[in-house]
Amino acid sequence: MVISFIGGEKANVDYLTRNPTAQILKGSPQITKAVIESLPFKQRFCSGCISFQESISSKKAIEHIAEFENVAQAGLPENSLNYLWVQHSDKGRTELHFIVPQVNLITRSQITVYLDQRDRSLFNAFRDKINQEEGYTRPNAPESVVLTAIPKRTSVAKKELLQLLDTMISNGVSAGEIQNREGLVDFLEGQGWEVKRSKSGKFPKEYLGIKKPADSKFTRLRGAYFRESFTSVQALKDLANQPVLEPEPIPEAVTRLQPLLEARAKRQRARHEQSLRAAARLKKEENYENESIANPFSQSFGRATGFARSSNLRISRAVGILCKTLAPQESNGNRARIARICGAIDQCGQRMLQSLRSIRQGITGFATAIRQISLNPKFTLYRGFAKQSHDIGPSR
Repeated sequence: MVISFIGGEKANVDYLTRNPTAQILKGSPQITKAVIESLPFKQRFCSGCISFQESISSKKAIEHIAEFENVAQAGLPENSLNYLWVQHSDKGRTELHFIVPQVNLITRSQITVYLDQRDRSLFNAFRDKINQEEGYTRPNAPESVVLTAIPKRTSVAKKELLQLLDTMISNGVSAGEIQNREGLVDFLEGQGWEVKRSKSGKFPKEYLGIKKPADSKFTRLRGAYFRESFTSVQALKDLANQPVLEPEPIPEAVTRLQPLLEARAKRQRARHEQSLRAAARLKKEENYENESIANPFSQSFGRATGFARSSNLRISRAVGILCKTLAPQESNGNRARIARICGAIDQCGQRMLQSLRSIRQGITGFATAIRQISLNPKFTLYRGFAKQSHDIGPSR
């Protein structure tokens, strides 16, 4: 099992769902896409893939998804993050692709799910723990070493090109013409290939890009031959002939993971509490400003409500005095009529008070909405998604 994070925003929701073998395991593409589009951040989401050489069941995939989420949101409350999980199986292996909008749905603050320098050791430890517990193929196992990687899903012409290059490079290494990666670059350029370099003249660490002068795009060459670690022929032999190492004992793997997980939980918990305090201060300021906007309305309707309440009280008192005055002289029928009149007047007064309260609440709510929209036109777009994204089950 291998965990890889994809930089930028290449693996977006549409990319994951248009794959012919795509199967949504958790989340809603519509909600995740709406959350991402509402964010004002530069890096709006984090995406990646958990890849298994073995074929695993949906039940086991859900278990690993839950374990991964426990690591990703360590120290945060439940429903703090929105996830979309999509399974692909078109490459002959099980791939669990994920997208996480980089926002805390509770505090509405930005969160960085993965930072390579900070989090690589944590997720590598998590990967090793799962591989050892389940017996999955390890990325550093001897049988995983490939000198020239040839993708399964590629054109016939590209596959033939890679096989030809692999043969030529292997012959060059055997003949002593290629001693390291620098020698390999010289060899390729001598064969008429242009090797891609960065602006500073450096090569990528994990691959080489080559093309002919007439080609418009570079072809990436991956494998042990093309990595920065190809420093000598002996280094290649060590990779190919390394002994089969026994997996690290599970207790030791857990021991290595635990302090890293606790450090992440402590950091994210502190950030979450800080965001809650900031949100509380902002809400208090907004409420103060909303009250200042709504005060003219509140004062006017307060006076109207007081007048209606006093008028209702005066009417009730007058009717009560009338009943007491006429009670000895009038029949029971008249007293009953007067009581009904009194009750009707009282109901009218209560309805008047309720109407005025409703109007006052509407004016106050309108003033609040105007204030919030003036601050952020999109403030309502992802506030309610924390609950929705977890209430919606897998869509098939």
